[in-house]
Amino acid sequence: MATLEADYTDSSFPLELVINLQNIGGVPGLAPTVAVRLSPTTDSYLDWTTNTFKTSGWVVKDQPMTDLSLSGGTPGMYQQILNVAALGFTTLSPLPQKLVAEYTSTGSGTSGLASDTIIVSELRPDAKIARQFDTNRLEAEGGSPNGTLTIYEDDNVTVQSVQQLNDYAGGAVVNTPGTPAKRGPAPP
Repeated sequence: MATLEADYTDSSFPLELVINLQNIGGVPGLAPTVAVRLSPTTDSYLDWTTNTFKTSGWVVKDQPMTDLSLSGGTPGMYQQILNVAALGFTTLSPLPQKLVAEYTSTGSGTSGLASDTIIVSELRPDAKIARQFDTNRLEAEGGSPNGTLTIYEDDNVTVQSVQQLNDYAGGAVVNTPGTPAKRGPAPP
């Protein structure tokens, strides 16, 4: 059992399971599955078809995992990609969210259960804000008693933040032709 961290915007979060036999090593050719439960509930599982959590009526609750040895990977390594972004968590919904990946495996000489806890949160907010202040559209506007400095989100339309802007002595800022006042959108 491990604790994994996922950003709420991750669209390809890997859930991985290793199946080994003692004195043999990795076991390829099995068909393990993974179910994702919304914790702390005991019965609300992800329907992999609709990306919603349900207590019954799943189309696919136990998702088959891919045997990575079939594509040249390590024998006994299985993976399923979880699209965390499709689950609909946002910074407006309570973050962090806690999920539990429950793995089931059966096969010749093997059987078992395993689980991982997945903490879904906004992992990189400070890095995102720092990048936006460094590269995104920026506009300075004069005003009295204070001017404003506006930073835009990555879409170059939505305002990320507006800061108070004063001159070096704390006074009003005057719009002056020929002085820098705008920075264009972030490069693609």
